[in-house]
Amino acid sequence: MPRLASLDLSHNRDLKVMDKSFMGLENSLIKLGMENVSLSTIPEIRLKYLRELRLGYNELPSIPQELAFNMSNLRMLDLSNNDLTNVPLMTQSLPHLRFVLDGF
Repeated sequence: MPRLASLDLSHNRDLKVMDKSFMGLENSLIKLGMENVSLSTIPEIRLKYLRELRLGYNELPSIPQELAFNMSNLRMLDLSNNDLTNVPLMTQSLPHLRFVLDGF
């Protein structure tokens, strides 16, 4: 599906998201929803055109800095209702980021 622009995988509690899960969507995916899928770590996501990423209602204790390198066009990031204790440093490396939803 090389033209897929929006993918919502939210509310699939048994979903297993692994590295390279989004291979083939690098040049098309703009919105990705992974809310409430029991993520405790974030898989490698290399989506350079991604503008919106929803990761709310998971079990994320931290966000890896490397995530910012693969999503330089990100404008909206939802991290609400996770196990985070502070705003991840990676948000400072996203020049187009305008909205960060959090639950701190």
